[in-house]
Amino acid sequence: MNRRAEGAIVVLCVVSGITVALAMAVAWGPKQECVLQIPKIIGCAIGAYEGLAGGLIAAGGAVFAGWLAWSAARDQIDLAKRQTAEGALLNLEALHASAEFELSRLATAKETMLRLKERLLEKSNDTAPQARRLAEMSRRQEFLSTSQDINTQSMGGKLWESANRLRMLAQHIESRVSTTSAENRPGLFQLFEPDAAAAIEDFCAVTSEIDPFIVKQQMVVNDLKLGLTEAHRKLDRN
Repeated sequence: MNRRAEGAIVVLCVVSGITVALAMAVAWGPKQECVLQIPKIIGCAIGAYEGLAGGLIAAGGAVFAGWLAWSAARDQIDLAKRQTAEGALLNLEALHASAEFELSRLATAKETMLRLKERLLEKSNDTAPQARRLAEMSRRQEFLSTSQDINTQSMGGKLWESANRLRMLAQHIESRVSTTSAENRPGLFQLFEPDAAAAIEDFCAVTSEIDPFIVKQQMVVNDLKLGLTEAHRKLDRN
């Protein structure tokens, strides 16, 4: 119910109360000179019971003034509640957007890391397959040069550390191989093979850690979505 309708009801109740009180005074009071004829009886009742009428009107005015003060305070409280609800909703929307963005970054990072992993684990009959593959990938510039595609808030630093370690090792192997004679290169690849294998193993292990983060982040997104739904309901109620 809006304030205007409430005010009309309050005025109607006040007028009705005054009318009933004056009617009772006219009907059973000591002064019986008023003629029961509308609208003459109204003026007569007010004149005959001037003190009572004045008191009733003053009381009615006080009631109406009290309602005005109460309704104004109630509207202020409702406005404060709505502003609080709107603020909470805006905060949840920002958190939800941030969580969804992080989820999308994790998905992009996973795709990027898996693409490199697949290339690193290609089968080969070479005696030092991993060291030779790193050198070849470095020569073709297949490694990540920036952290842009794996930059996530939750594990971006760890992903980049693993990928960059692999890239630096590959560059080192390729640099050494490029300055070594052809007949000495097989031995050089054999020398770097343990380090290459360890770096690739670490890279694959770190890549496998992305899925749990994605599952956890999806749960965060879902929880925030439920919170948004509830916040919208509260705002609609206010």
